[in-house]
Amino acid sequence: MNDLIKPKVVWVVAIVMLFTGIILVQRFFADTRHICARCMVTAEHIERLNHQKTLLAKHEAARARYAAMTRKEPEPLSRLLKDASFEYKLTAEDTRDIDGGWTVRRMRMVCPDAVISNVLAFVLDIGCQGAVIAETAEQAQPNWYLAECDIIASAREAGRGELILVLESLAKED
Repeated sequence: MNDLIKPKVVWVVAIVMLFTGIILVQRFFADTRHICARCMVTAEHIERLNHQKTLLAKHEAARARYAAMTRKEPEPLSRLLKDASFEYKLTAEDTRDIDGGWTVRRMRMVCPDAVISNVLAFVLDIGCQGAVIAETAEQAQPNWYLAECDIIASAREAGRGELILVLESLAKED
């Protein structure tokens, strides 16, 4: 009788070990999926942090450029627009204080009936003039940038319409 029990015990132990192995393999794969998911989340966080680091470096470089400027005011828009070939109305909008004594100035420019491409080219040219790198810090000054642009096309004539532009610039009170 002892001889019959040994093969049965061996088979039972073998089956128990097989099922134990299958369960352990399933747990291993489940744990691996969980670990991989956590690694993916960590990789995404690292990617976002690297993006933030790049943005911070750009902001710090811009801050250094603005700090080096001796002219802390942008050229008045009325002076920049003196040669404009279109009718416009300028109104000052709110200013917003930001870091280091700088403020963001906003000007709303309304062109009631103008050739859209002419106005946009002129406004982009204003920004490009300021974007030219000055020879010295004394020549540099803050630029005007297009922050918002609303265009209402004219029903009477193609390429014409009303433009409502908001331009922004930085300024520093000394």
